[in-house]
Amino acid sequence: MKKLLFISAAAVLLAVQADNTFAGARNPSNRGLDYVVGSSDLADWSFGVYADQWTRNLRLDGSRATTRVKNIRYMALLGYDVLPQVNAYLTAGQNATKFGYDDYEDAKWAGGAGLQFNLIDVEIADPGLLEDKLRLDAALEGLYSQSEYRGETLSWSELYADLTLGLVNDAFGFSFLAPESIALFTGPFYLGLFGSDFDGPGENQYALGWTVGGEIFVTKRVSLHGRYNFADDNGFTAGVNVRF
Repeated sequence: MKKLLFISAAAVLLAVQADNTFAGARNPSNRGLDYVVGSSDLADWSFGVYADQWTRNLRLDGSRATTRVKNIRYMALLGYDVLPQVNAYLTAGQNATKFGYDDYEDAKWAGGAGLQFNLIDVEIADPGLLEDKLRLDAALEGLYSQSEYRGETLSWSELYADLTLGLVNDAFGFSFLAPESIALFTGPFYLGLFGSDFDGPGENQYALGWTVGGEIFVTKRVSLHGRYNFADDNGFTAGVNVRF
């Protein structure tokens, strides 16, 4: 605390000295009246970036044999809490696909929308130095993706859903370097691929598997997350999320 007060006092003295020395661009104000949008107006919004990848054996249009398709995306999302328990978001970015032994084709765009549901939140330890919670969450997402394949553009839709049970450990004041909290989660997931460019189901156009992941809250507003999906063919997701 003393160190924090010392740093704050030094910053104030430097700001006063700079103001008396020269005139420059106006510094950001700490008064809410000086901003068009207050922090309370952004409290329900969130922003994130992430990458995800999946691999499937699919039957392309007009082919009797299946082709091993590997897909990777780099996406950004913007979310809004429509209810305290429900977050709705839009996502968009680039999509690159590899067919068989070919190299990755030129990137195309991908976009969609999703919902995240906070179903149950139960404390399993008394508040203190360490506090544990059990959480049950659900997610539903729809995406539209495009990819180039031998000079032609393929398109398809994806439907993803999961139900995860998580353990959250809140380390209040445990260490200056420790994160705010750490969450581990696991549960079943479903991924379906739909599109006229996929002629027939192939081997696993529809995947039902198990996901395992975690999330580290570096601060109360910034978190790092990752998950690994176990199915006939595996996939992963990793990214950063910021709550305003």
